[in-house]
Amino acid sequence: MVSRRRARTTIGSTLSTGFAPFVMTVFRSRIEITSLITAIVLFLCSNALAQKAPPTQPLNLNTATIAQLETLPGIGPNTAKSIIDFRNRSGPFQRIEDLLAIKGISKSKLEKLRPYVTVGPAAPNRHPDSPHQASSSSNFQKAM
Repeated sequence: MVSRRRARTTIGSTLSTGFAPFVMTVFRSRIEITSLITAIVLFLCSNALAQKAPPTQPLNLNTATIAQLETLPGIGPNTAKSIIDFRNRSGPFQRIEDLLAIKGISKSKLEKLRPYVTVGPAAPNRHPDSPHQASSSSNFQKAM
């Protein structure tokens, strides 16, 4: 029975002297510091991965695909799709400022995009009923 009392006293005296709480505080601090360092490293890595390399040559807004538009800084998949939809509804872009009509493109974003975009001639019409495809019918007649 004496041994139990001594064990309780030892544990009680250790707790009352403050050694165990100090050990727990140091241990908890190490976990918190490790968690904080991990969070900082993940944050920095995610920022580095999120930054895209802009295109080396300006993109023609009238011929660019969704994938090409997504390479522009600040343009994600939804905005790229909105640009294409706007182009299909309203016709080819006449000037770069026409991008301001698209939801999600502000004046400040337009200024960031300006070095990477241009407005050139629209893509040729490649619709099968287009008169530009007349040469294929002459090839068909030669084959018969």
